[in-house]
Amino acid sequence: MWLSDLFGFDGGQWYSFWSGAGADLGELAIIGAVVGMYRRHNCHMKGCWRIGKQPVDGTSWTVCHHHHPAGAATPDKLAAAHERHVAKLAAEDVRNAQTIIADSERGDGTSPVSSSER
Repeated sequence: MWLSDLFGFDGGQWYSFWSGAGADLGELAIIGAVVGMYRRHNCHMKGCWRIGKQPVDGTSWTVCHHHHPAGAATPDKLAAAHERHVAKLAAEDVRNAQTIIADSERGDGTSPVSSSER
């Protein structure tokens, strides 16, 4: 009899179950979701408890800053990466401008500049 009281099987069309032990099912689902999210975003190195945010090139792994092959980001590394990016964008702009100039000099009508604007 006490077991049916504990689990809420003693009447009330399952009301007692959902008010008692059944209410813990939702809490277990929330805890399971939190554990699953942590395991999904955890560093892929065995035994590392850190959150992995950096992808490893050529793999589907994400690792923490401690285990990333390139190491942790420093101000010097960030500045160098920014300079490389700016230089790459400038080189692309020069190539695009050269293509537009060459097309306009050819006069084949493929230039984005119309003949009335020349």
